[in-house]
Amino acid sequence: MLWLGLRYSMVTWGQTTPVMQIPIGAVYLAMPIGFALLIVHLLLMTVPYVRKGQFLADAEFDADAAKL
Repeated sequence: MLWLGLRYSMVTWGQTTPVMQIPIGAVYLAMPIGFALLIVHLLLMTVPYVRKGQFLADAEFDADAAKL
């Protein structure tokens, strides 16, 4: 989705919105940016779990309650 979203935004970059005159591709960049943030978040959550076998924990998240 990251790659296809970037390709789609590049294809539509030449079109502009009628009122604000911003490229339509800029609007469609939300999809690849969102998926890139999702991948970063997934990696940040997965690396400690794979290395140490434990979930990340903070004051609002009880990692022990999430264990199966």
